[in-house]
Amino acid sequence: MRKNIKERNLSIDINIDTALEKYREFGKLQYDVNCLREAKTALSRKFSRADKEEKGKLLIEAQALKVQIQEKEDLLSQTEKLALNLASAIPNFTHPSAPIGNQETARELKIVNQRKYNDTNREHVELCLQHKMVNFSSAAQVSGAKFYYLENDGALLEMTLTQIAMLEAVKAGFTPTLTPDVVREDVVAACGFNPRDPVHNQTFKVSFPGHPDLCLAATSEIPLAAYNLNAILEKQTLPSKKAGLSHCFRAEAGSTGSESRGLYRVHQFTKVELFAFTAPEDSEKITNEILAFQERFFSSLGLHYRVLEMPTEELGASAFQKYDIEAWLPGQNRWGEV
Repeated sequence: MRKNIKERNLSIDINIDTALEKYREFGKLQYDVNCLREAKTALSRKFSRADKEEKGKLLIEAQALKVQIQEKEDLLSQTEKLALNLASAIPNFTHPSAPIGNQETARELKIVNQRKYNDTNREHVELCLQHKMVNFSSAAQVSGAKFYYLENDGALLEMTLTQIAMLEAVKAGFTPTLTPDVVREDVVAACGFNPRDPVHNQTFKVSFPGHPDLCLAATSEIPLAAYNLNAILEKQTLPSKKAGLSHCFRAEAGSTGSESRGLYRVHQFTKVELFAFTAPEDSEKITNEILAFQERFFSSLGLHYRVLEMPTEELGASAFQKYDIEAWLPGQNRWGEV
């Protein structure tokens, strides 16, 4: 795991030894609390059979025991939170085939379709404005930078693409699902979405009376992952495959330059997410099925794209393995993740 943390280029503040120490301390405190609770139960049984004089002594003993239990429970709660925070910083293991290094070391697995663009390529922003497909200026006044109105063919194009994607996903055995846009912060954390850089946290926070710990989902992957929260799934019901359609909200802090121009790196967008609950031994098989589905979809659109296996430094804390599909962006003369 230490090697894994180093290869992911994560913070040196991740201390496995301290996490293990606090976990063992938590276990010992839990044992101590259980022993004290058992002693209190035994004292209660003894009290019911005691005479008046003995009951007075037992009451004093019970009061002292109550204080001990409270002190131990407080310490147990503090230790549990600390152990959980330390453990949450430790990332998932990494697939043996993942390239080691940064974005530049991504492994190109294939390039699909030929470029069919002429020498007068224009950026999507210019084309969208020319055909009145998007309005940035009005959205900037209403919501701020990196928001937009989709209009006319722009609106119809998004609805058409998401509709096609959902219908194709249903054919492939995925259950169509519209997910909540708002989720609890502890659900986000439980899904392993811990920011690599806290300064550039991608999460939008929201709150209203009685619900101060909510945020906007950055991807429907989060509410889909939490769909079976606190449930135990029978193996014979797996895999359980869902296609989630949702708005996605991301702060995109620190995003500048051509990569955040127009409809790229925006605060809100619509996405169809393919998600599956599987038995551990079937995880890689389902991942490859999802990748194959995405390739078929992008091929059907005639896109010129490539498939990358992403390196260790590009994996989120929860990711074991990750593939990216990048389409050629003729207006910017570069590849861009789709």
